[in-house]
Amino acid sequence: MPASTVWLEQKELASRERKLAGPPGLGARLPWASADLACEETNAMPNAYAYFRVFGEDLPLEEITRQIGIEPTESWRKGDPWKYFKAVPTSSWCLHSPLPRTLTDLQAHVEAVLELLVPRRGAVRALSERFATSVVCVGTYDSTTSPGLYLSRDVVALMASMGLALDADLYFGEESAPSTRGEAAL
Repeated sequence: MPASTVWLEQKELASRERKLAGPPGLGARLPWASADLACEETNAMPNAYAYFRVFGEDLPLEEITRQIGIEPTESWRKGDPWKYFKAVPTSSWCLHSPLPRTLTDLQAHVEAVLELLVPRRGAVRALSERFATSVVCVGTYDSTTSPGLYLSRDVVALMASMGLALDADLYFGEESAPSTRGEAAL
């Protein structure tokens, strides 16, 4: 690929990051500081959320926290007890969207997660080279909503630049609704 093409692609990607990141310091104003806000389980339907996840057999959870420079919304080690299994099958480090789960626009949740990750892009990319990483979208819908998942090309390009996969879990009806920790642990 010619150097001019690479330069243009890098310039376009930087422009997309600025558009997603919004004004400088936006991440510091996001109201997600409490894990209770992002992790709050809700039985209200419909609901949706997204989160960044690092997962694998034996994750160095404290090291990941140091590298990212932010506390996880939730994390657990392989073998920890859990209500649906005797022990969770993998370790996970998760950072949830700060948006309320009653907002069912999954792209908005993904953008909110990416706003938290863009300033830490180098660390996220390094983690993606060592561990499995993804942005997980979860939506639980009832007959009053029309479910779907749309991500703009800018969002997809930014996720790809950080080495992030996409995992979408869409549930229909109350009996199929996941718990917060359930779908992330699988």
